[in-house]
Amino acid sequence: MITPRSSLLGTGMETSEFIMPSGYECLHERRVALVVRREWAQAARKALSPLPHAWEKIRLRTFTARGRAGIVSFPLGDTGATMMVRRYMHGGLLAAVTRDLYFGPERALEELDVAEVAHKGGVRTTEPLGVLLQEESGPFWRLAYLSMEVGNSEDLIHYCCRLTDYPPETAALEKRGVIREAARQIRKMHDIGIFHGDLHLKNLLLQRQASDTPKVYIIDFDRAKAGPSLSVEERFKNLARLARSIRKVRVANTLLTTWDRLRFLREYVRGMPDERALMRRWARKLAVSGRSHEIWWTATRAQRALRGDSVDVARRLRAGGSDRG
Repeated sequence: MITPRSSLLGTGMETSEFIMPSGYECLHERRVALVVRREWAQAARKALSPLPHAWEKIRLRTFTARGRAGIVSFPLGDTGATMMVRRYMHGGLLAAVTRDLYFGPERALEELDVAEVAHKGGVRTTEPLGVLLQEESGPFWRLAYLSMEVGNSEDLIHYCCRLTDYPPETAALEKRGVIREAARQIRKMHDIGIFHGDLHLKNLLLQRQASDTPKVYIIDFDRAKAGPSLSVEERFKNLARLARSIRKVRVANTLLTTWDRLRFLREYVRGMPDERALMRRWARKLAVSGRSHEIWWTATRAQRALRGDSVDVARRLRAGGSDRG
């Protein structure tokens, strides 16, 4: 259903349009709109109510996940489910000027569209719930993305830090299963035409199972693109981004061996045309991916901390909590 953007806020002034995802509805109060999955609409609204003060409630809650934007959680009534809310926030030089202000609501709505494509296409990801949009002065908006919590989970950076706590044989066996599972989920995402905007270790969640290989979830489809298919070059570009993130985080780069990377590639290219030739070519290129970034990573304090250039940093990271949605 095509809906005027400004009807999000009940103004009746048609300025531009967006496509309301199937199964969603729009709730609005004053200058705030909640585009939310229909079956969770009332529970989400109650958790954030009153909507005009939702941003204050979000800011007052303690972050439950690490990362630039930060994620907070809200229980959805007595259902036992938990909603994760991720604010959109600028990074880099823009952060000091624009902070969390964006031109229009399109960025959040586009992420919701791609997340729906991934979810319906069978990619294991957090269940999308909707977006929270607040119109500010002029063309500026504040945006937040809503999803279900993935319980008992951690991102792959934290997983790599914890892996050394297990007996070597147990850790190696589990690691091989996680690598293959990650390859299968990324391959499935690419097969349905999604190019992830920021494919790195923090956007891969691992959920432990009682007696099976941990499940791997792909999260954060901000700036991702969905189309009919991905070319071989686009697939490689996405995998190269993931390879750079591994090289950046030293503890991951140490634990993930050459054989681990080959296992990942072997699982990813399985069944593709000319898979052996493709694997050989990609293996050579991915082995050097990120080397040109080494000087920058080593020169900046923040990147040194992320890379784990000391044992204390890795230990602090290991104790720092988990990303759950």
